[in-house]
Amino acid sequence: MNKKAAEMTIGTIIVIILALVVLVVIIYGFSTGWSNLWEKITGFGGGKANVASVVQSCQIACTSSSTYDWCTKSRTIIFDADKAAEQKKLSWTCFNSQFNRGAEVGMDPCNVDCVKKNCTVLSGAWGITACGSDKDVTNQVTDLVEKGTNTYCCRA
Repeated sequence: MNKKAAEMTIGTIIVIILALVVLVVIIYGFSTGWSNLWEKITGFGGGKANVASVVQSCQIACTSSSTYDWCTKSRTIIFDADKAAEQKKLSWTCFNSQFNRGAEVGMDPCNVDCVKKNCTVLSGAWGITACGSDKDVTNQVTDLVEKGTNTYCCRA
């Protein structure tokens, strides 16, 4: 037998092809952005309605009194899988969602206060002493813009 080249099995050829595909996907992901790549991959399926998962995450934010998750975090709600592309433009917070389509999707009202409170609104002043007295309202402050450097506690 005259062997001038090494034999390649079919398994080796398949592994090489798969490695090349993975390499191309990684290069494309880094060059165009991973979210862009993921949108293109999920776009083939037309997207999925995600109302139930968004409502559930909003209810968790409400139950845990998470002001950021309820008042600020933006969520894209897809009501109809066929119209997913145009609905990508609709990003709502849980707070806004309860007024826009909350009852329609089964979102219960929540009592998380989305009004940003600073020390002055709470009839207090920032001080340089440590927190801990009965007049301490620091944990109620949600807007720290007026807090200066070397200040520790807001007291009413």
